[in-house]
Formats: sequence, structure tokens, C-alpha cells
Amino acid sequence: MEEINNQIYLSISEINDIIHDLFANIPQFHKIYLKGEITNYRGPNRSGHHYFALKDENSLINAVIFKYDYYSIKEEFKNGDEVLICGEISSYKVNGTYQVIIHSLTQYGKGINLLKREQLKNKLLKEGLFNEEHKLPIPLYPIKIAIVTGKNSAAIEDFRFNLIRRWPIGQYKFYTCLVQGEKAPEDIIRTLKEVILDKPELIILGRGGGASDDLTPFDNEDLVRFIYNLNIPLISAIGHEINSTFVDYVSDKHASTPTGACEIAVPNYLDVINDLHQIENNLHDKIVRIIQNKQIKLNSLKDLKVFQDISNIFLERQILLNNYRIEMEQKISHLINLKQTNLENINKNIKEKLLNLINHNHLKLLNYDKIIETLNPNEIFKKGYSVLKDLNNNTIKSINDLTINQEINIYLKEGKAKAVVKEVSPYAK
Repeated sequence: MEEINNQIYLSISEINDIIHDLFANIPQFHKIYLKGEITNYRGPNRSGHHYFALKDENSLINAVIFKYDYYSIKEEFKNGDEVLICGEISSYKVNGTYQVIIHSLTQYGKGINLLKREQLKNKLLKEGLFNEEHKLPIPLYPIKIAIVTGKNSAAIEDFRFNLIRRWPIGQYKFYTCLVQGEKAPEDIIRTLKEVILDKPELIILGRGGGASDDLTPFDNEDLVRFIYNLNIPLISAIGHEINSTFVDYVSDKHASTPTGACEIAVPNYLDVINDLHQIENNLHDKIVRIIQNKQIKLNSLKDLKVFQDISNIFLERQILLNNYRIEMEQKISHLINLKQTNLENINKNIKEKLLNLINHNHLKLLNYDKIIETLNPNEIFKKGYSVLKDLNNNTIKSINDLTINQEINIYLKEGKAKAVVKEVSPYAK
């Protein structure tokens, strides 16, 4: 900037800087969508950048795809191609020109479909169909499982092999339908309605990989909304990760392959067996600790003066308690040995055995608590015994601890009473 004859003159660089800043400060130019025909394209220059122009019937605008953006563009293009682009408007300060910097480019025919797909995706997103809070949890140990896939497809064998290998106790039913083509969405919905009538615990909807065009049925709005309203958990396994569909987004869980869906759907039965053994061991240890703690408490109660005359009761209960402990240890040992010898023959009754084992041990544990409850000191009061204490709360154990006219407290089942000693006389020997 220079003042000449009382007039401010800008340099060429300064005016180009101002124009560049104007473009930079207009938000609408930061992300712009254009449709036009490619012209003046000569391929990449030495730096790997692609310069050309976009035109319509009346106008033309310079364009560039920089090297780092070109690698992400999968479409081939040439002069005369009608394309859809997304980019930003920027000025080139060196020569004072402006251009569109292209970040993505698609052929017009394909671009229309992509644009419609993006619009539907945004619509479904705004309605919350893809939100995590609407997704149902997958059952930990499902038994009744429905698999929906294409007829005579390789995916059927993948599902059958991996599901049975991982979880042989499952009950699997296969439903076949169209998985590509214009009629596929309607046929998938029809099949899912049939599945619902059978009331499975879990549904797997899958197919093998394919081209992007083959997966368009799984972007169908009616199909997406039907799956959203399902009250049965659904796992999708459609195509591969790079070809995620709207069905993948709305499903409760998504896997990129049928094998991956099986790993989500069912546990590995060997892991369940190992967990079962761990539960057995933990339960055994817990029971042993409880018995030991109860034994310690029982021994401490036996030393009290008030219980010395009923030592036979303690002895009887102790013998009974030991018998229960021996019986429990023998049963647990038998169960563990039985599990070890029958591991190779595990079948569909694994779930029932697990529940029976837990319920059996729980009942035994409740029985121990009832036994100990009968040994509670408060139960002694119910038999007519009482405890004498002086006003300092010291237990009176002998008549030598008493004096005439001494005030004492008498503890009975329902409460306590105060008394005054009027006479002290020992039993005749």
C-alpha cells in the first residue's frame, strides 16, 4: 500500500490477498457441490496434480484435484465426462484467478444414486433409526436361532459350519429369500414376517460378499424401517466392511462376514464348559469358607458358660454339620469327575446341567444357614434359660458373685427384668 498524490494505491499482491480472504471468509464456498462437463484435461502434471475445467452451456470454471485427494477418488474420468463434484472455491493469489479444489468426484449417472442414498441416510439418521439406544441386546446363550440368507448360497454353509462348531446345542432354522435385485427387499420382509411367527431368540440376516450394486436392496427404506420395529435381536452380515448398508446401521449388531456374525451370535461351548468348571470351583471354595466360618463361630459359642450344660446339643449339631460337609464334598467331587469324563460327549443338555448344578448347591447352602440358625444363642432363651448380669453388665456365673439386697438384671427371651437378691444359698452337696 502506497500513497501517491494524496491517493492510496494497492499493490497487485495486496488486492489478490484481499480477494483470497474474501473467498476464504464465505462459508458457502468451503463446501460446494457442482455438476459439469470435464474439459481441457491433460492428465496429471509432474507433481501429480490434475488440472482441468468444468463447463456447462454458458460458463466455465477452472478446477484442480490435488495429488492427496486424487488417491481417494475411485472414478476414472476424461474430457467430455459429465460429473458431480464436491469441493471448495479458492483463489490463486499468484495470478489472481479462482478455481474449485475438488475433494470427491463421481460420474453423473452414479452420482445421482449416491446422492439419493446420502439423502435417505441423513433422513433416517435424523429420525434416530440408527441410534444405539434403540438396539436390543444379543442373548448370551441363545438356543432357538433363525438364519435368513440367499438360497443355495455359500453363506448357508458358512453359517451352518460355524454355528454348529461353536454352539452344538443350538436349534438352527434356515430361511431362504432373494438377496439382490429389485424384488429382494419385499422378499426379505416377507421372510422376516415368517420368521417372527416361529418366535426365535435371535435372527441372523446375511449374504456373501458382492459388488456395491448387489447390496442396494439392503439400503431399502421399507426394509430398514421393518427391522427397526422388530422386537427380536437381529445381527446383519451383508457384504464386507467397506460396503456397509443401512441394514447394517439399523441392526442390533453388525458383522462384515457370516463367520463374524456367528462369533457374535453364539458363544464357544468350550469356553462355556471352562466357565462352568470355574463356577463349580468357586462355589466349592465359597461353601468351604462358609463352613469354616460357621465352625469358628460354633466353637466360640461352645466356650460360653451358658452353653456348657447343653454341650451334647453342640456335639450332635457338629456331627450333623460334618456329615453334610462330607456329603457335599463327595457330591461336588462326583460332579467334577463326571464333567471331566463326559466333556467329549457334551450335547444339548449343557444348559440344563448348569442350572441344576447351581440350584442344587444353592439349596445346600440354604440348609447350612438353617442349621446354624438353630444354634443361635437366642434359640436357647426359647427353651427357658436366662442370663443374670450385675448393673455393670458383668455376667453372674456363681452365687459367690451375689450379695443380699444387690440389684441385678435378668435377661429373658422377650427382654430383661430387674430384681433384688433377698437370699443366697448354695445347693446341698
